[in-house]
Amino acid sequence: MTLDVPYPDVLDSQFVSPPGVSVTKYTFPGRISQVGVEGFSVVAVPQNVDITEPQFQGLSVSAVIDSWVRDLVFQDTQNTTTVSGNVSG
Repeated sequence: MTLDVPYPDVLDSQFVSPPGVSVTKYTFPGRISQVGVEGFSVVAVPQNVDITEPQFQGLSVSAVIDSWVRDLVFQDTQNTTTVSGNVSG
């Protein structure tokens, strides 16, 4: 097996317990790839509410890989951009 990425972990059997290494194919059903969002503005209606009250959100990203966000403008939003832990690249 050849890894074409930096891999900062030790695969030497003397350092692995139990000894040995296994490789498993990883799948993520429903994850989309090679998608992006770019070139738009979000202007929300200003709200005079407490910061703990729900307000407008600009962008939420979840379950994507090899994605991008570029050239976005947000006005009068709170928690404008949310990126979930299941997003990669």
